Amino acid sequence: MLLICQLFANKTAICYACFNLHIEKGVIMKSLKKIFLSLYAVVSLVAILVSVGLLLFIFSGDKKIYKNYVEVVVSDREPVLLNEEAQLRRKIMDAVGGAGERSKPPTEGTFVVIPITGPIFNSNDSEYREILEQLFIASNLSQNVKAVIFWVDSPGGGVTASDDLFMEISSLRIKGIKTVSFIHGLSASGAYYATAFSDRMIASPMAIVGSIGVIIKFFNFRKLAKGVGVEVETVKSSEMKDIGSPFKRMSGRERAVFEKLIQHSFVRFKMIVKLGRLMSEQEVDEVATGEVWSASDAKDKHLVDRVGYFDEAIVAAVELTGVENPKIIAYQKQPGFLDSVMDKLNGLAGEPSVSRKVMKEISETPQLLYEWCP
Repeated sequence: MLLICQLFANKTAICYACFNLHIEKGVIMKSLKKIFLSLYAVVSLVAILVSVGLLLFIFSGDKKIYKNYVEVVVSDREPVLLNEEAQLRRKIMDAVGGAGERSKPPTEGTFVVIPITGPIFNSNDSEYREILEQLFIASNLSQNVKAVIFWVDSPGGGVTASDDLFMEISSLRIKGIKTVSFIHGLSASGAYYATAFSDRMIASPMAIVGSIGVIIKFFNFRKLAKGVGVEVETVKSSEMKDIGSPFKRMSGRERAVFEKLIQHSFVRFKMIVKLGRLMSEQEVDEVATGEVWSASDAKDKHLVDRVGYFDEAIVAAVELTGVENPKIIAYQKQPGFLDSVMDKLNGLAGEPSVSRKVMKEISETPQLLYEWCP
């Protein structure tokens, strides 16, 4: 009897377990179904949004010239009236048969305005990348470009990035495109370096110009680490392998290495200024002190050609090209659908805090800079 009761209990337990399993299986299936429907809804929404974005891109009224860039007319100007000094220079050029700057001037042409603003670095910097993209458009895609006017407001930046930008700007000469630099607020160090070969340099009356030199900065946490009880153990293949380490005092030999690197970049900077501004060695040495000057002082030191406003830069471009009724354009980047989505997501993340910015600067590898960084 006890055995029969035990068997009955076991069968009852098995049936109950199966019943529960069936219920749980049903619950699981319902949950999976809900998850599947949710995923399907999300995928469908993304597909609809992408389709709408593509339709907007295809039927957009603005003609994109490259990637998301469109040409925007800065101003429809009347023929530019040259001042007396410019008219005199033109008469002289005509008298010598149009040699030099002007020969059979075209009646039509385009001037492109490209901004060079903010620090110049090529490490995933969108502004720097946009400068290069706009130079590519002006040089290869836009029609009938006769001059590029750079709107400069920059403290400079990395040595390599500044030199790369210099080469890109200088290559416009190969295409016969004249270049004018308009210094709106600041053209210091690498910004001046990059535009030193411009055919004309105009500085606004309140602009700051100069800071010709090279700098490299190191953080040193030796005392801080000692104060909090942190000691760094380094195993290295040779004496100089950890040169510039923030956890030890810089030796005289290490300092000499960095001074040699700085001197190498400094010599090139002075050569660029000398060739671009047609200055003597003595004149270059007088301005290559790291000092910055006002626009009028910069003109006296031959670092700029004239002091004036943006219209003066246009006049300079007219003198160089002979295009008296130019079409003046700029490139405007119109973000695509995915760009807009990413901007929204980045906006949700918020701006990085001051502490995060400081930590980022501290953690970056020191580099040679053509930059005014007081």
